[in-house]
Amino acid sequence: ITFNSPLGLAADLQLMTGYYSFTPACDEIEKYNVVPVFFNCAYRLSPARNIRFIPGLGAGYIFTFLSADTDGTGMYDYRRKFHYNPALTARGEFDIFLADRWYVTVTPQYNIFFVTGDTGQFFSVTLGLRMLF
Repeated sequence: ITFNSPLGLAADLQLMTGYYSFTPACDEIEKYNVVPVFFNCAYRLSPARNIRFIPGLGAGYIFTFLSADTDGTGMYDYRRKFHYNPALTARGEFDIFLADRWYVTVTPQYNIFFVTGDTGQFFSVTLGLRMLF
């Protein structure tokens, strides 16, 4: 969801969420499920008439659920425990105009989140269609 800024400025305010599920490289964690919620500020640039580039920075929380080998026995614990951690994000959205308010969008995004005594990070790329209302 993106809200246009008041006063006709080129900045956008974005409320973003999603769902990611992946298997980390460490052996202790079998599955990692993530729901990020970010508030971003982005700036619209138009390097060409039919292309927009929208870099943005944001902050929010990452909510996680994971199945992990908590006691080192090789048995994974599937108990649902709610984790939430503060996070920062940086993204660069590329929009290519198709026709009549339709765009193809490609968005690489880097996320870093902070847990007690450590940090986590992940990178994602979104490819999709966008329609402006």
